[in-house]
Amino acid sequence: MLPEGIIDQIRLKFKHQLPEEFLEELQKNALLIELKKGEILFSDQAKRNRVFVIIDGSLVRFIVTPEGANRATMFHTETFFPMIGNNFENVE
Repeated sequence: MLPEGIIDQIRLKFKHQLPEEFLEELQKNALLIELKKGEILFSDQAKRNRVFVIIDGSLVRFIVTPEGANRATMFHTETFFPMIGNNFENVE
């Protein structure tokens, strides 16, 4: 369960466009994770059934190319592209 006030922050951030049913499920089932700059939210070995709601801060998603180089594939900041994202890949 999320700490009190988090759902209100999400409502405001997404300008009351998210369905209340979604927010109720989020309140009941979500886990708040606070990271410092440079900490990893998830890796390619993570379970593929997670959804992330970014409330504050920024995120850069990197992949490792077949040549072994890190490449940024997604970028998010508070003022550019507020998003709900996931790391689903190859889900049938």
